[in-house]
Formats: sequence, C-alpha cells, structure tokens
Amino acid sequence: MAKVLNQYQTYKIHTILINMPIRMLTTETRKKVEEIIRRIGNGNNVSLDERIQLRKYAIRIPFVAGKLAQALRKRESLDKDGLL
Repeated sequence: MAKVLNQYQTYKIHTILINMPIRMLTTETRKKVEEIIRRIGNGNNVSLDERIQLRKYAIRIPFVAGKLAQALRKRESLDKDGLL
C-alpha cells in the first residue's frame, strides 16, 4: 500500500535532496576508478588498497556504485558461463 506524503514531508525531502553536496572526481581519479572497475568486471586481480579506495568512492558517489554493480554482474555472468 503506497503512502501519500503531505506537503511538509514533500518539502522536507526536497530540501534534503537540494542540499546534498555533489561529489565529483578529477579526470585522473575517474580514470583510475574506471580501470579498477574494468579489471573487476573482467575477473583480473585487484589489490586490497584498490578495493578499499573503490569502496570509499562507491559509498559517496552513486555513479561509481552503479558502475561497480555492473562490473560485478558481468563478472558473475562470466564466472557462471565458465569463462573465468
């Protein structure tokens, strides 16, 4: 059963979303993160330090979290098909 929000609740949610800081990566950092994600997706080795760094970005930046989820699904698919 869907809950209908009143005007105050809607305003409160809107205010929270508007005031959320936008997280951005430098081009160099974005390329490093994409490389780590690519290696994860292909089933290649990733160091613990890289995994920790990636996790920190994924928590704070939804784009990184989405790309990581895609890579993990790709890796799972490759593993299921016996290609890893």
